[in-house]
Amino acid sequence: MSNLSGVDAKIKCFVPLIVFLFSFCSCMPFAPSSREKVPQVLPSDYVVSNNTSVEMPEKWWHTFNSTEINTLLKSLWQGNLKLEQAWARMEQARQTAKKSKSSFYPGLNAQAGYSYTREHRESTSPRVDSDTNSKSFSLGLALNYELDLWGKIRSQARSGSYEYRASRQDLYATALSLSAQAVKYWITIRSLQKRQQVLNSKLQVYEKLLRLTRERYLNAISPGTEVLDIRQTLSRTRSQLPKLVSREQENRHALAVLLGKSPGAELGEINSELPRIPKVPQEGLKAGILYNRPDIKAAWMRIKASDWSVAAARADRLPNITLSANPKYMAEELSSILDNWMISLAADLSLPLVDGGRKRAEVKRIRTKLRERIAAYKQTVLTAVQEVEDALTLITGQEKKIEDLIRQKRSVQSGLELTRLRYKNGMTSYTAVLNKKQSLLGVQENIIQAKTDALRYRVDLYKAAGTDIRKQITKGKKQVGGGKGTDP
Repeated sequence: MSNLSGVDAKIKCFVPLIVFLFSFCSCMPFAPSSREKVPQVLPSDYVVSNNTSVEMPEKWWHTFNSTEINTLLKSLWQGNLKLEQAWARMEQARQTAKKSKSSFYPGLNAQAGYSYTREHRESTSPRVDSDTNSKSFSLGLALNYELDLWGKIRSQARSGSYEYRASRQDLYATALSLSAQAVKYWITIRSLQKRQQVLNSKLQVYEKLLRLTRERYLNAISPGTEVLDIRQTLSRTRSQLPKLVSREQENRHALAVLLGKSPGAELGEINSELPRIPKVPQEGLKAGILYNRPDIKAAWMRIKASDWSVAAARADRLPNITLSANPKYMAEELSSILDNWMISLAADLSLPLVDGGRKRAEVKRIRTKLRERIAAYKQTVLTAVQEVEDALTLITGQEKKIEDLIRQKRSVQSGLELTRLRYKNGMTSYTAVLNKKQSLLGVQENIIQAKTDALRYRVDLYKAAGTDIRKQITKGKKQVGGGKGTDP
C-alpha cells in the first residue's frame, strides 16, 4: 500500500504542471493579422457599397428559358470527368485538413512484447559450464501528446482548413467554366442548324434563278456569262453546306465528351431555333465579382492558408514539450502478467539549437509563397475585371450590330415587297424577285450569326461575373457544402 500511495503522490505532482501547460496553450503569438480583401488595383465601381446589391441569378442558364439547357447541365454535372477530378482533389484536401487536425489529440498505442534470453558461461578453474534461460512478457499502453505552446498545431490546422476551402472553390470554378462551355456548344449547334436551313433556302432560290436565266439565255434574252456566274455562285453556296454540317458534328462530339460520353453518343434532339437574348443584369454586376467568382474566393482562401502556414513555421522554431505516459504489465510467465505493473510519466522539452538554418529557411520559403499568392490574387481580380469589361463591351457592340441588321432586314423586306408588286404589274422580271429574296436570306444569315455571338457573349458575362453554383452541383445524393463536403 505504501508503494501505491507513493505513486499516487508522484502522479499528483504532475497535475498542477499539466493544468498550467494546458492553460498556456491558449497563447498564439504568431497569429496573422487581418487583411484587406479589396486590392488597391480594383476599380471603384467594383467595390461594394452599402447600397449595392451583389446578387446574381443563381441559375443564370434559366435566363435562356430552355429545358434543353437544364437537362444538358444536369447531365454535365453528373458525368463530366474534369468535374470528377475536381471532386477528387477537393476530397484529398479535406482529408489533408483532417490529418492536420489530428495533432490536437493524444496518440495512444497498445504494446505487447515477449523476449527470451539464453546466457552461456564457461569457467576454466574449476571447469564449470552453466546456462541461464530467462523470458519476459509485457503488455501496456504508450500515450504521447505534444503541447501546442505557441499555436503551431492550431496554425497548421487552420492552414489546412483554408486549403480545403480553396479546393472547394476550385470545384465551383471548374463547374461554372464547364457549364458555360456546354451552353456555348449548345448555342453553336443551334446556330449551325439554323444556318443550314437558311443555306438550303438560298440554294433553292439560286436553283430557280439558274433555271430562269438558262431559259432567258436560250431565248437570247440573257448572255451566257450570266448563266455561268449564277452556276458558280450556286456551286460556291452548295460547298458551304458540308462545312456547316461538319462543324455541327464537331460541336456535338465536343459536347458529348464534355458530358462524359463517347463522341458519337446520342445527345437527344436539339431545336434549331435560337433562344431569346436575355437582358444584361445591372444591379451589383461589377461590385459582386469579389463575392461571386469562385476563382477569386479560392485565391483569397490560399492567402489565408499561407498566413497560417507562416505562423506555424515561426512557432516551429520555438521549444516544444511532449508529455508521455507508459503504463505496463510485466512478468516472466504469461499467467502472472497482471500481478506486476509499472507506470512511467515524462515531460520532454525539445529546444532547437543548431539545424543549419533549416527552420529559418522554411519560414522564408513560406513567406515567399505568401507573396506569390497575394500577387496571384491581385492578378485573378484584374483578370476578372477584364473579362467583365470585355463581355460588356462586346455585348454593347453586338446589340448595336443586331439593331443595324434588323433595320437592314426591314429595308430589304420592303424592297422585296415592292419588287413583287412590280412583278405582278409586269414591270419587272421574276429574276429581280429572286435576287431580292437572296439578299433577304443573306441578311437573315448575318442576323443568326450576330444573335449567336450575342448569346455567347451573355454566357461569357455570366461566367465572368460569377454565380453561386454550389447548390446545383451534386455527387450522388451528397451536396457540396453539406454532408461529406462540410469543413473538416
